Amino acid sequence: MKKFSKVFLVSFLAPVPLILISVFESDLREMLGNDTMEVLFPLAIVFTVGLILFTTFKSFAKPMAAAFGWGKDARMMKNHGRPASATIMSIGENSEGGTVTINDQPYLNLQLEVHERDVQPYVVSLDTVISRSAIPQFQPGATIPILIHPENPDKVMINWQGQPETPSYGRTRSALDQQLMDRAGIDCKATIIKVEPTGRSEDFNIVVRVTYEIDAPGRDIYQFDKETALPSHVIQLMQKHIGKPLEARLHPDDDTKISVRIE
Repeated sequence: MKKFSKVFLVSFLAPVPLILISVFESDLREMLGNDTMEVLFPLAIVFTVGLILFTTFKSFAKPMAAAFGWGKDARMMKNHGRPASATIMSIGENSEGGTVTINDQPYLNLQLEVHERDVQPYVVSLDTVISRSAIPQFQPGATIPILIHPENPDKVMINWQGQPETPSYGRTRSALDQQLMDRAGIDCKATIIKVEPTGRSEDFNIVVRVTYEIDAPGRDIYQFDKETALPSHVIQLMQKHIGKPLEARLHPDDDTKISVRIE
């Protein structure tokens, strides 16, 4: 069952003092006098409206800050944050509960597994605004660029400027593989030669066989096939890039493990 919105709850309860004053007006006038009641009524109205406005502003302040990068933590991460990557584990309603939109864009919660050099992967929770057009790309299994707060590693933000907004997909790599890719991966060019469906699925995604051609420094150009489970829209995106050299990162010890950037 969804949590009741704080704004809705306060809007429901805030008028209670005003209603009580109205119901017991005669008794209160007799007890407190007409002069007191003339002051009490306006005060009750101001209290009711002020409480509703304050709660509404407070409820939307956090998503507004997330949407526009306001706040001390956001500025700290933008200026001094450590770049890293994170795998999306789940996506859903923001941690406050309920449906919130900023400029018609949803304010959502991401459960992320953070991968940073020389650090054991760990899980964080991030409330953030994501454009509606980008939501299909922000699904479990996608890898996105992030910035980590320099003083608190549990605080992160999406690094929209760090890499293309399209996350990378593929079978989940081990923590060791991810660390090796981040620390000692080889920058190279990967060309998608073909993308073929295998007729199988995995976790509701289509398993395809992708043929890559790799051009890495100090190595002969070579090809290999890789089976991976991908959402249909990512498969379509890869098919559009067939034959185009793409920026990629190659595992230092395994020539068949790569991370490809597709814009």
